[in-house]
Amino acid sequence: MDAWPPLSMYYEALVEVPLRWQITGNAEEKDILYALGMGFQLHTDVTVNVTHSSGHLDVTFTQFTAKVVDVYDFNYSEHITVPNPDYNSTNANAVCPRQNRIVVYHTNARRMEQANLAAPYPLESNTWDLMSAAGLSGPGRITL
Repeated sequence: MDAWPPLSMYYEALVEVPLRWQITGNAEEKDILYALGMGFQLHTDVTVNVTHSSGHLDVTFTQFTAKVVDVYDFNYSEHITVPNPDYNSTNANAVCPRQNRIVVYHTNARRMEQANLAAPYPLESNTWDLMSAAGLSGPGRITL
């Protein structure tokens, strides 16, 4: 065949956020860890056109989009260590002011859920176009 119909692929993958960012991460990496937790699903849709000639294939992307999908809930057996906003505070209501980091146990979330102050929720980002962001201009050539 000299040309194929457009080929489409849908792919879901777990993106894991490194736990070591609690200690070694810069401010942006820590924001990602604390906002997204240990990971999230990345869903991608890709469509390519493929043509064959002279011992090679030319592959041209016609669509490449992605979005983040996840469910945020609490695993009661987990915890996360975070910077203590009350570190060195002299406020009478400060929490553990002598500790620069505090451990937040997810078991506390159960109490919040039972009091209707927190609940699991699904998240789905807007889809974004990777064609321009990744600079895909094609065609790519595969030698047979």
